[in-house]
Amino acid sequence: MCTTAVYMKDDIQNKLESISKLTKSILQGKMDFLFIAGLYVLLWMAAFLFYFATSFFPALSDLWPVTHLQRGFDLITSCIPRSWRRRSFEIYVRIFHERNHFFQWMYLVLVTAGHSVVMLDTWPLLAHEGTHTDHLLPTIAFLAVNLTLFAVCCYGNPGRITAKNALKYSKVFPYDEVLYQRRKNCSTCCFVKPARSKHCAVTDECVMKFDHFCAWTNNSIGLFNHRFFVFFLVSICIMCCHGVVMATHSLQHVINFNHLWKAKYLNSEGQSQPMTFQVLMQTLFMKYPFLVFMAVALVTLTVMMAGFTAYHVFLIATNQTTNERYKKHRMKRSGHVLPANIYDKGIVKNLLHALFPHRGIEAAQKKYNKTL
Repeated sequence: MCTTAVYMKDDIQNKLESISKLTKSILQGKMDFLFIAGLYVLLWMAAFLFYFATSFFPALSDLWPVTHLQRGFDLITSCIPRSWRRRSFEIYVRIFHERNHFFQWMYLVLVTAGHSVVMLDTWPLLAHEGTHTDHLLPTIAFLAVNLTLFAVCCYGNPGRITAKNALKYSKVFPYDEVLYQRRKNCSTCCFVKPARSKHCAVTDECVMKFDHFCAWTNNSIGLFNHRFFVFFLVSICIMCCHGVVMATHSLQHVINFNHLWKAKYLNSEGQSQPMTFQVLMQTLFMKYPFLVFMAVALVTLTVMMAGFTAYHVFLIATNQTTNERYKKHRMKRSGHVLPANIYDKGIVKNLLHALFPHRGIEAAQKKYNKTL
């Protein structure tokens, strides 16, 4: 233990001397860790706004940041040879608009790599502090729950409609005669479409209370698996938060053990200066690059996933779907009067219906039988 402590102090001191030599370039405004981290966060947020936000919030597609990003993207792609663009579009369609296991495997790789980096970098530091065992059980539990929910979302029934159960599902929700009309057939499945259903072009099946097709799970999100999808998103947020706690706890131990806030560095003029936040972060980044980068990435991912989760909780609480919001957005842009949401029965009933969809189907069937 003593040898490890001396080594850590000597190693940190060497890094402080190295960072002192780089202070001049840092203070002159050259690219440092904080700049890289800020740029990373901005790029991720821009990507989130451009793709995810416009996918689930169609009204945001009219905002000037999104339109400017789209114009910039179109300008860049116009410089690419047509054959390359055609091939890229084919790959894009194959990955995003056809069923495949690419994103499922990618998710497993990202989760495995993320846990490996966090555990390999934080475990020795937490072990040195003596708190590593406190994080072992939560890490295993969160990962097990997340992967279980991921499997349920991937292979669970989203609410598939067939010729045999189409009549039963048609009694669940009333037709509002605006978004959903009576006696309207699905041109592919050749049966009358129940209200709030949609034929998914990717899975090639009609889905009850269709929300969207999720490329990460390679499955549609509908009446029966929307609840599990929200739980899956919540589990991702919890895993990310736990990773941030482990990373920040480890870095805090390094700072406290080596008294870095009390350390000094040499500025560009060779003068001894008290430690600043900028130099401290640069020092930690040089010593633990993967750990610091992972902490920043997890914070960014937590914010984005929390927003995405809140959106789906909002959908459930108001008894809406992404598909219905898209339809209303198109109607609004066409100048039509938006219909009232006749499916909103209040937050409590909406949540109960989402959590226990089979009970709602049974209640609707009993109500229909009484009218006969």
